[in-house]
Amino acid sequence: EMLPTDDLFFALAPQPVLEKQISESILSPEEMADTASVTLHDLRRKIRQTEDSIRTKLDNIIRNSTTNKFLQDAVVSLRNGRYVVPVRAEYRGEVGGVIHDVSSTGATVFVEPTAVVEANARIMQLRAQEQEEITRILTSFSNQVGSLEPQFTYSYEAMLKIDLLLANVCKQNVTRFPYEIVRLAEDIAGGLMVTMPSQVDFHSETVVGRNGETIGEICNKFFAAREGVSTEN
Repeated sequence: EMLPTDDLFFALAPQPVLEKQISESILSPEEMADTASVTLHDLRRKIRQTEDSIRTKLDNIIRNSTTNKFLQDAVVSLRNGRYVVPVRAEYRGEVGGVIHDVSSTGATVFVEPTAVVEANARIMQLRAQEQEEITRILTSFSNQVGSLEPQFTYSYEAMLKIDLLLANVCKQNVTRFPYEIVRLAEDIAGGLMVTMPSQVDFHSETVVGRNGETIGEICNKFFAAREGVSTEN
């Protein structure tokens, strides 16, 4: 059974605060904003600080005239989530540290210098905590949305009934509209009723929109936004 028009609109219950929180936190399917939580922001700050410290130490190694002659290239790269330098295989014993990879030709070994082993381990730990915090944030959002499921379902059903009510009236090409439908059409069109006569119904050319739209024009606007269908079709 169709609810009264006012009840249908009251059934629509947007959640602007929650929507804003989600849209500002989840930047893409792969990216969570630093500002999603205080904890996440703090973890990422620590990761950046630790990475900067590691890069400084590795830059000193590759620029040092004593050690850079043992390197294949003066670059820093990542292997297994750890920062390493490319050491020529014949000099693997000259640069102390942990070997994490070997090039396909065997000419290069990727060494995690002893000076950054502890810092690399710290980053791995921080990144694990970062993923745990992201999971916690997503779970929290899911729980909040889940708790609103009955309201969302009720609102969705009301929205379908509103669409159906206006669609049926607009497609009938009738020349007179019940007062309730005029209000419905204008509300959906996002306007403000500027004409509030007391008669039971209105002609299709009655001006009811805040921008001077007629009821027929409001119907056209409605369908143009939905399907590109006008009352003339």
